[in-house]
Amino acid sequence: MAYLIPKSARSVKMEIFKGLGIVDCLIVAATVVGAYAILQIGALPFLPKAIVAIVIIIVGLILVLPSPIIPTQKSYQSIKTIYNYLSSSKDYKKRKVTKNGQK
Repeated sequence: MAYLIPKSARSVKMEIFKGLGIVDCLIVAATVVGAYAILQIGALPFLPKAIVAIVIIIVGLILVLPSPIIPTQKSYQSIKTIYNYLSSSKDYKKRKVTKNGQK
Protein backbone atom coordinates (compact mmCIF):
# COMPACT_ATOMS: atom_id res chain seq x y z
CA MET A 1 0.00 0.00 0.00
CA ALA A 2 1.47 3.33 -1.04
CA TYR A 3 1.23 6.25 1.34
CA LEU A 4 0.61 9.75 0.08
CA ILE A 5 2.56 11.29 2.95
CA PRO A 6 6.26 10.38 3.21
CA LYS A 7 7.49 8.82 6.46
CA SER A 8 9.65 11.82 7.28
CA ALA A 9 6.63 14.14 7.23
CA ARG A 10 4.44 11.98 9.50
CA SER A 11 6.28 12.85 12.70
CA VAL A 12 5.90 16.61 12.20
CA LYS A 13 3.71 18.24 14.85
CA MET A 14 0.68 20.17 13.63
CA GLU A 15 1.03 23.91 14.20
CA ILE A 16 -1.64 26.59 13.83
CA PHE A 17 0.90 29.40 13.67
CA LYS A 18 4.70 29.15 13.71
CA GLY A 19 5.59 27.70 17.11
CA LEU A 20 1.95 27.62 18.29
CA GLY A 21 0.32 24.20 18.38
CA ILE A 22 -3.16 22.97 19.18
CA VAL A 23 -2.54 22.61 22.93
CA ASP A 24 -1.12 26.13 23.02
CA CYS A 25 -4.25 27.46 21.32
CA LEU A 26 -6.41 25.62 23.85
CA ILE A 27 -4.47 27.19 26.73
CA VAL A 28 -4.82 30.65 25.18
CA ALA A 29 -8.57 30.10 24.61
CA ALA A 30 -9.07 28.91 28.20
CA THR A 31 -7.14 31.94 29.46
CA VAL A 32 -9.25 34.36 27.44
CA VAL A 33 -12.50 32.68 28.49
CA GLY A 34 -11.42 32.65 32.15
CA ALA A 35 -10.42 36.32 32.14
CA TYR A 36 -13.65 37.27 30.37
CA ALA A 37 -15.73 35.25 32.83
CA ILE A 38 -14.03 36.95 35.80
CA LEU A 39 -14.67 40.37 34.28
CA GLN A 40 -18.32 39.65 33.47
CA ILE A 41 -19.70 37.45 36.23
CA GLY A 42 -17.01 37.30 38.86
CA ALA A 43 -18.09 38.49 42.30
CA LEU A 44 -14.88 39.15 44.22
CA PRO A 45 -15.53 41.59 47.07
CA PHE A 46 -11.93 41.61 48.32
CA LEU A 47 -10.07 42.08 44.99
CA PRO A 48 -10.79 44.18 41.93
CA LYS A 49 -11.91 41.97 39.04
CA ALA A 50 -9.42 43.56 36.64
CA ILE A 51 -6.44 42.51 38.76
CA VAL A 52 -7.63 38.89 38.88
CA ALA A 53 -8.20 38.91 35.10
CA ILE A 54 -4.70 40.31 34.50
CA VAL A 55 -3.18 37.61 36.74
CA ILE A 56 -5.04 34.92 34.77
CA ILE A 57 -3.74 36.36 31.49
CA ILE A 58 -0.15 36.52 32.82
CA VAL A 59 -0.30 32.89 34.01
CA GLY A 60 -1.66 31.76 30.63
CA LEU A 61 1.06 33.69 28.83
CA ILE A 62 3.78 32.15 31.01
CA LEU A 63 2.45 28.65 30.25
CA VAL A 64 2.63 29.20 26.49
CA LEU A 65 6.08 30.84 26.39
CA PRO A 66 9.25 28.73 26.02
CA SER A 67 10.54 27.31 29.26
CA PRO A 68 13.61 28.84 30.90
CA ILE A 69 14.42 25.42 32.42
CA ILE A 70 14.24 23.27 29.26
CA PRO A 71 14.66 25.62 26.25
CA THR A 72 13.28 23.15 23.69
CA GLN A 73 9.92 22.87 25.49
CA LYS A 74 7.04 25.13 26.46
CA SER A 75 6.55 25.95 30.14
CA TYR A 76 3.55 23.65 30.56
CA GLN A 77 5.59 20.78 29.10
CA SER A 78 8.49 21.40 31.49
CA ILE A 79 6.05 21.58 34.43
CA LYS A 80 4.73 18.17 33.36
CA THR A 81 8.28 16.80 33.10
CA ILE A 82 9.19 18.09 36.57
CA TYR A 83 5.94 16.70 38.05
CA ASN A 84 6.53 13.28 36.46
CA TYR A 85 10.07 13.19 37.85
CA LEU A 86 9.02 14.21 41.35
CA SER A 87 6.11 11.75 41.44
CA SER A 88 8.07 8.77 40.10
CA SER A 89 9.13 6.10 42.54
CA LYS A 90 12.82 6.14 43.26
CA ASP A 91 14.74 3.24 44.76
CA TYR A 92 17.93 4.05 46.60
CA LYS A 93 20.37 1.27 47.37
CA LYS A 94 23.46 1.60 49.47
CA ARG A 95 26.47 0.56 47.42
CA LYS A 96 29.44 -1.13 48.97
CA VAL A 97 32.68 0.47 47.94
CA THR A 98 35.96 -1.39 48.22
CA LYS A 99 39.31 0.20 48.96
CA ASN A 100 40.24 0.70 45.30
CA GLY A 101 36.93 2.45 44.48
CA GLN A 102 35.21 -0.44 42.66
CA LYS A 103 31.87 -1.98 43.51
